[in-house]
Amino acid sequence: MLEDVFKVVGNSMKGAGLFDGMTVKVDKNRKATNGDKVVVMIDGKIFIKEYYYDGTKEIFKSRNPEYPDISDYEFAEILGVMSWFGRV
Repeated sequence: MLEDVFKVVGNSMKGAGLFDGMTVKVDKNRKATNGDKVVVMIDGKIFIKEYYYDGTKEIFKSRNPEYPDISDYEFAEILGVMSWFGRV
């Protein structure tokens, strides 16, 4: 398994238990499926979001109603599927 580690910045995923300052580990080889938490680069910015594919486009959902879902973008690359999170 090829893994990478990222630090959570912000509160867009607090409904999923991911809070500012936490650490997430991602599996870079796993293919994302609906409902997976992913680290994704969207138009040059990195986010942690919940992945959905609606049959035509990938949608990256926030788990905080104060933050919009991301479905309108030029380019998105999934950097990994979350395999672990916590405080280190």
